[in-house]
Formats: sequence, C-alpha cells, structure tokens
Amino acid sequence: MKKLDVSLHADEPLRTGLLRVVDCLIENAVNRIKWPSHDRGEDVHLVRVTVKRLRAILRLLRPVISKTAFERENIRLRTAARRLSASRDADVARQTLATLRSSKTREGDGVTVAFATFGNNGEPDISKSMSQIGLDLERTRQSLHRLRISGCEWKAIEPGLREVYRQCRRRMRRALGPGDDDAFHKWRIRVKNLYYELQMLQPVWPDRLNKMVAGLAELQDKIGADHDLAVLKRSLQKSPDTFGGSESVEQILNALNNRRRKLKLITEPLGKTIFDQKSSGFVREMSGHWTDWRRIALPEATSSHAPSRRKTRSCIPGRSLKSSIGLVTALNPVLGYEKSAAIAKEALQTGRP
Repeated sequence: MKKLDVSLHADEPLRTGLLRVVDCLIENAVNRIKWPSHDRGEDVHLVRVTVKRLRAILRLLRPVISKTAFERENIRLRTAARRLSASRDADVARQTLATLRSSKTREGDGVTVAFATFGNNGEPDISKSMSQIGLDLERTRQSLHRLRISGCEWKAIEPGLREVYRQCRRRMRRALGPGDDDAFHKWRIRVKNLYYELQMLQPVWPDRLNKMVAGLAELQDKIGADHDLAVLKRSLQKSPDTFGGSESVEQILNALNNRRRKLKLITEPLGKTIFDQKSSGFVREMSGHWTDWRRIALPEATSSHAPSRRKTRSCIPGRSLKSSIGLVTALNPVLGYEKSAAIAKEALQTGRP
C-alpha cells in the first residue's frame, strides 16, 4: 500500500500544503469506505486515524480561524468518530483479552472464560455508520477549503502548535499525579494531536522532529495501551455477564490493575524526556528552522515573516502570492493540488501570477 504524503512541502504555500494533506487523507478514507478491504478492523482503524488527523489539523489552526468554524467542524468530526466507538471498543476488548490470555497471568482461568464468552457475541454492523462518516468527511473537506485563516505562514500555525505542546506538558503532570483514568486519557488526546502535527512539520527540522515523532509514537502506544485497559475495565463493569460472570470479571480486573501500574511507570520517564523543554523555547526554535526551510523555496513568503507596519489579515504573504492563490483556487477543480502548488511556486518566483 502506498504511503500517504502527510508532510508539508517547502515549495508550496502553507494553505496549499494543508489542503493537499486534507484532500489526501479524506480521499484515502472515502475510497476505503466505498471499497472496503477484507479486514474490517483495519478499515475502521484507517477511518478513525483519518478523523484524528483532521481534528489535529483543525486544532493546529484553532487560534487563527473563527470560533464558529472550529466548533462546527470539531463537532462534526467528533460525531463521526463516535459512530465507530462501539465497534472500536469491541475490538479493543477482544484484543486485550487475547493479550491477557497469552501472557499467562494468575487470573488466567477467568480470562479464558471471558474470552470464550465474549467471542460468541456478534460484531456490530457498521456499514451504515461508515457510509455516514464518508459524507461527514466530504462536508469537512468542503468547509476546510472555504476556511479563512488569519495570519501568514508560520504565524498561522505557531499559536496552535504552542498551545497543543503546552497542553501536553500540563496534562502530563496531571496524568502522572494522583489522577484518574480520565486524566491519562486527556493526556493521550493531546499527545496524538502533537504527533500528527509534527508529522506534517517533520521536513522543517528533521534532526529534532524525527526523534520527537518517534518518541511520541512510542509514548502514545504506551498511553494507548493503558487506555485500552481502561476501555476493557469499563466494559467488564458495565456488562459482567458478557464476559463470563462476576467471578471471571473480578479476576480480570486484578490483572488489568497490575498491568496499568506497570505502564504508568514506563510512560513517566518517556513523557518527561519528550516534554523537558518549555513550549516557548520549543516554538521559538521551530520558528527559526521554519524561516530557514522556507527561505530558498519561497523567498517572498519568508520575507513576510519579518516585522511589518501593516497587520496581515489573512494567509497571504504578499500581493503576488495573493494573486497566484486566487488563480490556483480557480484552476484547482481541474488541475488538482500538485499542479496548483507548482503554479503558486512559479508565480512567487517570477512575480507574475
């Protein structure tokens, strides 16, 4: 399967790059919905990840778009994700029970009974939900293409990146303290946001961001494993008969609690290493690397990064780029975003949009 290109390119305007990534993600997910594979679980996973990536992009832009636009699209995408929550929770319960069974814990008999009982339950029908999500994604695509972004180039994404990074640090402190399941889950959400955002920005500062993305991938896996255990715990407590009865459930809960304690011991040093630097310092260094990254490919765009007497009211680095983006917008339905990016680049370099 061809790997999706979800990174920004140095030779394309920011807006063009963001919309290219949005189009790539949505087209891939909608195609999987229309023509599903033989692996239903993989289809659900791909669609869920697409929704998470889109929400991360939306949160990155939150400070520079209208409150109405953010809330509308965030609610739409959150609702889309919840359409698959029952299927996802069932898969998590099944996989987690299988892992517990293979690990041969002291509570093995209860796990075996629960796994056999739960396996006899049918899987929820998600065909209608997937079709509706396809419509949701197409509506989100249309809305994002019409979105007006305040600020230009780095200034359009700096506030959102700073806030997501800051929230990662804040939520980490709460999660690693005497927090509950919800605190750990909230930390995981922001870690995922930052993970997807930095994947887009990796080319800007490869030496640092490649390591950060790898660390965030490991961290979210560890926090995700804890979340899976929490999901199974809720399912066990809600419907014990589905898992072989109260006796089996009690044994499994003991195993879950032991495993979760071990996971938290692992995530603490990893999280503190990744988020050792304060948000202000991280974003300041990112700003310098962004300017260097853009200077050669889009010299006119980076010149707007310097202080100006006139406030920039939209993501338009200069008159030349404004005109070229208008031309690209008009031709995009015919040419697509790859050719659109090439046109924008040529317009910037020649000054003749």
